[in-house]
Amino acid sequence: SAMGKKGGKSGGGKGGKDAKSSQPRCTCDHPYQCNCGNRPERPSRGHKWYPEEQIWAGKGHKQKGASGQTASVSKEAVVTKKGRTKIEQWQKLPSQLLADVCKREKRPPPKYKALDKNVPSGKHKYRCIVQDAKQTRRGGEHDIILIPREAVENEEQAREESALLALLQLTPKIPHERKLPEPYRTTWIDAV
Repeated sequence: SAMGKKGGKSGGGKGGKDAKSSQPRCTCDHPYQCNCGNRPERPSRGHKWYPEEQIWAGKGHKQKGASGQTASVSKEAVVTKKGRTKIEQWQKLPSQLLADVCKREKRPPPKYKALDKNVPSGKHKYRCIVQDAKQTRRGGEHDIILIPREAVENEEQAREESALLALLQLTPKIPHERKLPEPYRTTWIDAV
């Protein structure tokens, strides 16, 4: 019978020989296609296959153990290309924290500019500019302009140190050391 071939309504037990109480596991991860043949028929186009739970579910289906948890486990610590700074998954560079602060305060994103005046060759210095949230209060004396005192050999570090100065200016009370990777964490703690 046609019903029997599709596995009938599993659990009914009367749909012919094919309706086994334990459905063989589908080993395919694809949300819509099955290549192993063990997946039950897709109820409608709006349904998506969840391999973990072996069910078809509508688009609003929340997977068990929210997917955020699985995502965070797989992220290894990242090492930045230029500065060789090791960043754990819960850490952020000063420039990322500064971008978050600006977003929160409705300011435009910070601007960075490499400086070459009075900077010894092979060294780097960056200027960081943070502008006001109000359009009318931008430019000239309203902008917060920060330039680190020392030029450093590492371009990424030069940029991040200017961002760190901006964080000190804007949010000195926020415990950024909880999120900063070294060497910026130490610089922050020393400066605060």
